[in-house]
Amino acid sequence: MKAKTFLLTGCFIASISFFASCESSEDAKTLKGISVTPATVSALELDDELELTAKFYPTTAVGDIQWISDNPSLVSITAIAGTKNATIRAVADGTTKVYAKCGAGTVVSNHIEVTAKEIPDLAAQIAGTYKGTVNVSVSGGSPSPISNVDFVLTALTKETVRLTYTATYATIGSQTVTGTLLVSPDFKLSGSASSALINLTQVTGEVNANALTLSSSGTVLGATPLSKTVSAVKE
Repeated sequence: MKAKTFLLTGCFIASISFFASCESSEDAKTLKGISVTPATVSALELDDELELTAKFYPTTAVGDIQWISDNPSLVSITAIAGTKNATIRAVADGTTKVYAKCGAGTVVSNHIEVTAKEIPDLAAQIAGTYKGTVNVSVSGGSPSPISNVDFVLTALTKETVRLTYTATYATIGSQTVTGTLLVSPDFKLSGSASSALINLTQVTGEVNANALTLSSSGTVLGATPLSKTVSAVKE
C-alpha cells in the first residue's frame, strides 16, 4: 500500500508541475502593452525621416504590429521589415499623431505627437565675414576698442552658426594686459534673417544679413571680471 500511495503521490505532483508550466508559458506570450519612443517629435523637417522604436510588454509577448498615422498627408509611416519599428516621414507642415496597435487593436501604444515643418535656412542667409570693433573692459576701467576685426559666421546647420574672430588687446583701464581673444563657439539661432537672435552661455546678441552685435562677460587671466561688446557690419 505504501508503494501505491507513493506512486500516486508522485504522479499527482508531476501533473501539477506540468499545468503550472503551461500557464506560465502562455502568459509570457500574451501582449499586455506597447511602448513607442520617442514620446514626442517637436520638429521634423519636411522630407526628413525618423525611426520610431516599439517595445512589447512583456518582452516575450508575440503579435503582429500595425502602425497608424492619423494624417498620412502630413506624416507618413512605414513599418521596418523584420522589426517592430517604423519610419515616419514629414510630408507637409502640420501636427498629427502616430501610434502602434496589435491584433484586433485591443492593445494600443501611446500616441506620439509629430510636428512637421519647413525649417528656413537662416544660417546660410547670415553666414559670411563681418568687419567691426570689439570693446573690451574690466571692472573699474573704461572700454578699450579693438578695431578692424574680422568676424566670421560659418553655417553648421540651418539653425546653427559658428562665430570665429581673433582680436589682440592691451592696456585695459588701469591694467596692461597683452593677449588674444579667440572665440569659436557654436550658436543656436532663432528669429529671421533680418533679426536673428544668437545665444550661448554668457553671450547674448543679434545678427542679421548686414550687421552683428554681441555682448559677453567672463574673466581675463582667470581672475579679472571682463566684458566684451562686438559691433560689426558685413563686408
